[in-house]
Amino acid sequence: MFREIVRPQLTTARSDQAFDNIAHFNRMKFLGVLRTLEGYDGPVVAMLKGAAMLQLETLSCCIGARPL
Repeated sequence: MFREIVRPQLTTARSDQAFDNIAHFNRMKFLGVLRTLEGYDGPVVAMLKGAAMLQLETLSCCIGARPL
C-alpha cells in the first residue's frame, strides 16, 4: 500500500528505502519508551510495556521480498 501511495513521487527503490527508514524510526521510538520505563513498576507501566512490545512485534513482520 505504501508503494502505491508514493508511486507518483518515488521509484520503487526509493519507496522501499523510505518505508525502511520510517519503520526504523518507529522501532527506535518504542525502544525508547521501554528504556524510559525501566525501573518503574505498576499496572500502567506494565500496560505501556506490553503495548510497546506488541508494536515492536508488529513492526518486525515483513511480508514479501525484494531482490538485493
